[in-house]
Amino acid sequence: MEVLLVLLQPIEPKSKFYKFSQPVPITTKFPLIAVNDDTSKYVKSILLNRDTMLGKRILAADDLYSLDDCAKILKETANLDVVVE
Repeated sequence: MEVLLVLLQPIEPKSKFYKFSQPVPITTKFPLIAVNDDTSKYVKSILLNRDTMLGKRILAADDLYSLDDCAKILKETANLDVVVE
């Protein structure tokens, strides 16, 4: 989820108004994970199930989020006004 802040483009200098402008439909869903909060859950599960996890690809994501979902999360958690284009 930390990557969301990198995707923001300021609408006005020194304001809390931003936009997401991505070359995909706004309904496209992306797998996101909160690295600081969620990584340990996956690592713990891998270590506790070592024998079944060896050689497997682990895809870690908290959930699938659209750009609209991301804008709402940023509004609630960081008090940023985000427009999705």
